[in-house]
Amino acid sequence: MLKLLQTELIIDSRLVNSHDYGRGISSVGFNVPDSWLEFWLLRLGILPEIYPYLVAQIEGINLLKSGVTTVAHNHNPRNWNNLYTEIMQQLKSHIYHFYRQL
Repeated sequence: MLKLLQTELIIDSRLVNSHDYGRGISSVGFNVPDSWLEFWLLRLGILPEIYPYLVAQIEGINLLKSGVTTVAHNHNPRNWNNLYTEIMQQLKSHIYHFYRQL
């Protein structure tokens, strides 16, 4: 049993997404088709920039609706100089919106 936010919870993992990029929107819809990793990474720059906190909400909702309860998040930053800030915004969103929904 895990005590989180002053509530006792039992966490039972269901589906697991072991390789998630946390983009919130599909890159295919912006003409960035699935391809070799190197080509795909180079083209990600054309995706619209979305506030990382909001991206985490969108991504979390989509994962939960799919039955995914555990995620390994692989973060590709929009700006390498803001890596820490982006990660902290997404983490804050996940903690605030999803842990309390369990």
